[in-house]
Amino acid sequence: MKRGWAWLAAAWVVAFVATLAALFIGEVMGHTPCLLCWYQRIAMFPLALILGMAAYADDRRGAAYARPFAAAGAAIAGYHAALMAGWVPSWWVPCGRVLPQYCPMVPSARLGTAHPASGCSTCARGATTTPRVKPSLRVREVCSAALSLREARNLRVRLPLARLTVAGRDTAALEGYRELIADELNVKEVAFSDDLAAFGRFVLRPNGRVLGPKLGGDVQKVIKAAKDGQWTAAEDGTVAVAGHVLQPGEFELALTAPDGAATAALRGNDAVVNLDTEVTDELRAEGVARDLIRLVQQARKDADLAVTDRISLVLQVPAAVLAAVEAHRATVADAVLATEVRFSDVAQSVPASLDEQPVTFTIAVAG
Repeated sequence: MKRGWAWLAAAWVVAFVATLAALFIGEVMGHTPCLLCWYQRIAMFPLALILGMAAYADDRRGAAYARPFAAAGAAIAGYHAALMAGWVPSWWVPCGRVLPQYCPMVPSARLGTAHPASGCSTCARGATTTPRVKPSLRVREVCSAALSLREARNLRVRLPLARLTVAGRDTAALEGYRELIADELNVKEVAFSDDLAAFGRFVLRPNGRVLGPKLGGDVQKVIKAAKDGQWTAAEDGTVAVAGHVLQPGEFELALTAPDGAATAALRGNDAVVNLDTEVTDELRAEGVARDLIRLVQQARKDADLAVTDRISLVLQVPAAVLAAVEAHRATVADAVLATEVRFSDVAQSVPASLDEQPVTFTIAVAG
């Protein structure tokens, strides 16, 4: 086996596996890549073909053809990683200048969905007032924690909720991301508060097994003071209690929230998110409409309709769902490009489920 061919084959395997992984994440798992991820895919996908042909033909010139794509992809990936890590200076942020149509600065909890710059408060402020990346990373934490709360309570993302509150230190820095957070989490209102105690408190739990050899008999004093709430947390991650400073790994900070409250701590334990999980009839109806829109859009895709095709939609739904769909009839029609939305007592061709109720519907290209 020639060494040069082996390197080409290895490079092709890497490119091929990376391409399959990207397609699986996007098409099977349903995660929408951000704009920078799309640029990386543009650079990566051709490599699977170029390097595969070069390895098959034992043509080492394939490496030369592949280098520009590999270099471009590596550069974009490096910038993206630096952006997410907070290493990129704020004046590098490509809002309204390098990428005029989209703002990839604010990462989505669903793997970074880009959003139109025209509606972005970050872009609207211009280059001189672009916020640092660190708040946007905090936004990711907020969205991730809130989505976990949704999942734990079986509240699908398409079901709108009334309110999310972010409480704790420096939450005012997220004000500029209010609309983005609301959109990502599908909540009607996002509130910020510095009153963390109103939504929960942290309990210090010293690790006796670790602290015993270090503190000796004082470990009991530390445990008692922790139970009494006589401790303070420092910004460097340490905790002062009973005259001792505990290092990370020597204790645990556990969040306790009021019974039934959907509350989760953010990294650093200096802030929490609280999600209002009460589902009113109005919120449930809107969620049903969004679910119906998804079902019809999937049916359009399965029928291989053009994006601009207008359709007629016929629904057969139980009474428990009828009122919810009727309340958002115009919204559904607009979203799926339906010239009419009709209800029928006769079962239709596409079976589905809405709000745990069996439904059927039919779509046809409008004449």
